[in-house]
Amino acid sequence: MIILANTTDSIQVLLSATVAANQLQCYAAFRDTTSSAITPSSRVVTTNNTTAVDLVQSPGSSTQRIVDFLSIQNTDTATQEVTIRFNDNGVTYILFKISLNTGEKIEYHDGKGFKVINSAGGITGIAEIGSNISNVGFKTIYLPTDSILTSSRALGSSDPVPGLEFPVVQDKIYLFKFFILYDVDATTTGVRFNVHNSSLTNNYAAINFESLTASTAFIHYTSTDFLQGATSNTSAYTGQNCSRIEGGFIAGGHGRVRLYAGHDVAAGATLTIKKGSMVQFYQLT
Repeated sequence: MIILANTTDSIQVLLSATVAANQLQCYAAFRDTTSSAITPSSRVVTTNNTTAVDLVQSPGSSTQRIVDFLSIQNTDTATQEVTIRFNDNGVTYILFKISLNTGEKIEYHDGKGFKVINSAGGITGIAEIGSNISNVGFKTIYLPTDSILTSSRALGSSDPVPGLEFPVVQDKIYLFKFFILYDVDATTTGVRFNVHNSSLTNNYAAINFESLTASTAFIHYTSTDFLQGATSNTSAYTGQNCSRIEGGFIAGGHGRVRLYAGHDVAAGATLTIKKGSMVQFYQLT
């Protein structure tokens, strides 16, 4: 629950940089409570680049404003880092901060906290106010639909897989497991997967298992995130292939950990990351 109890309280949203084309669309729903009435209301605004905008304005005298729902949609053509903060008479406190890809949005629900929804409608991250990540067991994020990647770039290039990512908080320790189901256009189409943190990481270590044939697998260890290690130009099958990546790190800043996928053959191959592929992550501290 977020409560604005004073006439100098507000909830603000701002960006870390100027938008490329479109300001982000924001919506808030809240209730004003007094000694005699409860009055629901809502507000729509757009961001103003790096200038803070009041998403939920200050309540009137003798009124407490209870925030039920917030939504910030990235309608820009570029990724934008969004900060939602509480303003206490000029002193600000960050409630949630994350980079949003084009088409993604942040939602806050009273009693459930913040979450990030990707352009396909899947949840990419969940957080609780005060800790940013709930520290109760492994959380699981999965692909609700297939994601098709058709490479037109050089051998070894890779692209982020929309939805297979999770948010991290600076100086926190994380363990993670990616389990990836994928199809290729031919068994001669090999793949490579990498895990990359948009912020700098410390003590990073991961091991990657990828199927090459029906009876062999590629095993790769790395202490550097986003390492484009060569694998093989084969896959076990055209369908029902799998890969697993496990590791851990200390987050060097606020950001996201994303799965990147590419081909180990010349440009033009097709790689389909299948529905049900998932990542599990755990915040230790």
